[in-house]
Amino acid sequence: MDPRIKIVILGHSFVRRLGVFVNDPVNNSCFENSSSGSTDRFDGPLSNLFFDPSRVEILFESWGGSTICKGEKCLKYLFHRVLAHSPDVIFLQIGSNDIAKTDPHTLGVEIAEAARYFVSRGIKRVMVGQLVYRHGRGIPHSRPDFNRRVDFLNRMLAEIFQHEPCIELQKHKGLWKDGVAMFLADGVHFNRLGQTKYFRSIRGALLRGLKEIGRQL
Repeated sequence: MDPRIKIVILGHSFVRRLGVFVNDPVNNSCFENSSSGSTDRFDGPLSNLFFDPSRVEILFESWGGSTICKGEKCLKYLFHRVLAHSPDVIFLQIGSNDIAKTDPHTLGVEIAEAARYFVSRGIKRVMVGQLVYRHGRGIPHSRPDFNRRVDFLNRMLAEIFQHEPCIELQKHKGLWKDGVAMFLADGVHFNRLGQTKYFRSIRGALLRGLKEIGRQL
């Protein structure tokens, strides 16, 4: 039996692009001297989110353009693959491809139910990444209120998960102030700076999640 803690990062194109980012050695330069004055320890390679690979295994399951609601690219089609890894912790990033077409309240219920499903299958901790704004041409013409819908959904999820002992909403600090500077020209996906901030947010969430399940590194 593998004694390592297994963590699955699951979601849409943000997760796919994060996997590409961490597997490119050139991006180590984004974190040089970053732990100076911090209690955070980098004990492993960037590809394993700097966790010691003898103790923690990071796995990515992603589907670009995926949704949580029903459709051809519904992320639920990947849930069996996620559970096959027998993870201890799951980080879930989903909803951005739903929110322009789905009522935010309905979407919030779908995301919460997905997180609860994983808990019901024995996952010790589920971290759900909050949605982030889109900018410029990334905002659908048919949905100019896209970012207001994001705000509503994030508030709703924060309220729901206050009452869920094994589920937590991760607030992506650093991606809101001067947010335009964090994105590619498409206004949807992170540039290198934004990707670095996103990485830090997820790593911070996972460190906290590991502590919550009594497996402090």
